[in-house]
Amino acid sequence: MSQNFYDVLEVPRTASQGEILDAYFAGLREAHPDVTVNSDHHKVRDRYEAFAVLSDSAERAKYDVALAGAELCPWCGHRLAAYGLEHHVADHVAKNANDGCIVCGRLPSLCFTFRANSGRVLWRKVDRIEGQLCKTCATGVYRAMQTRNLTRGPWSVVSIFTTPFDLVRNWLSRRKISSMPGPRPHDDAYDRGNGPGKPVFRSAGVWTSLLAVSALFVVGAFVFSRDGSLPEPEAELNQITTTTIDPNDGWAIGGCARFDTAGRVLPTECGDHFATVVALVATASECPDSSDFSIPLTEGVACFEKI
Repeated sequence: MSQNFYDVLEVPRTASQGEILDAYFAGLREAHPDVTVNSDHHKVRDRYEAFAVLSDSAERAKYDVALAGAELCPWCGHRLAAYGLEHHVADHVAKNANDGCIVCGRLPSLCFTFRANSGRVLWRKVDRIEGQLCKTCATGVYRAMQTRNLTRGPWSVVSIFTTPFDLVRNWLSRRKISSMPGPRPHDDAYDRGNGPGKPVFRSAGVWTSLLAVSALFVVGAFVFSRDGSLPEPEAELNQITTTTIDPNDGWAIGGCARFDTAGRVLPTECGDHFATVVALVATASECPDSSDFSIPLTEGVACFEKI
């Protein structure tokens, strides 16, 4: 292509977007096989390449800079002396169409896969982003998906177990980002601000979710650590202040014991008891080795063995 894009579409450099569109379709009509026999498909391709750049305000501005005599390509920074300007620009258009970032269209890019869970109590929703991403957009997508995993992932029976695996997979995929060069053309406001987004642990929602999950685990551990049984006898025996039951008033070796509402140990029918009397002795030191505890009575001491 020896002509510049304006010459190909036969429009002045001051042409409006409407005039460029009209010129493009006028050229297509003239080149259509139904109108022109043996139409040159190269001209059709040249017209499309010219239209693809000039119809995009940002791309047109870059092209105008290069066309005005800039020594370096505004897309890749290569010197233009060794290239035909139009072919060089067309190469960028074609490559970006196939290999450009799926978010912003810039190069270079690599293929990434990021996943996020959203818990719905009994089920979950899985979001997946897979494709070519530049360094800026890969960082932004990674942060967004990890934030979603941490804030929404724990809230279903399934996703609370699957979310940790996706957090690790995303982190492993992210490691490719550090070796990537920045995208071209560079835009400081986007590449340092909106593009990468907010770091994961600078989000208040992430910390709120982590605290809530931690609190649930603590409460759950406390609940499951309790088996619902009565307190150990020693705990209640520590509350006993006096026992005024006479040994001859129901206590006998082999008899059974229970607590009353005041926390005292009383004789009871066996079957609804927590301990049995193994000995009635004068002092606690005389209780047999099998005794678990003893209670002073009006006269002597009762030695008990827990069931």
